[in-house]
Amino acid sequence: MGGSGQPIGVAEFSKRLAHQRGTVALAHAGSPLAADSQLYIMKAASPSLNGKHVIIGRVTTGMTVVDRIVKTDRLVNVSLKAADPDS
Repeated sequence: MGGSGQPIGVAEFSKRLAHQRGTVALAHAGSPLAADSQLYIMKAASPSLNGKHVIIGRVTTGMTVVDRIVKTDRLVNVSLKAADPDS
């Protein structure tokens, strides 16, 4: 429901990354290989998701905005930028 229908087909997990507040990860319907365009942002830590969903980033600023997101909200505009390699 809601995906692009074009699974990525690859799932890379890192033992260094954990599902903590602000984590951005790929959603899937049972198989990490089926993940495509759906993502989620963690509002609270959930260690039970570690190793089950691919983490692709984290919120670095604007968690107050994330905290105001509710299930019925729609994303209209999103911007991503590469992490500073020196940080």
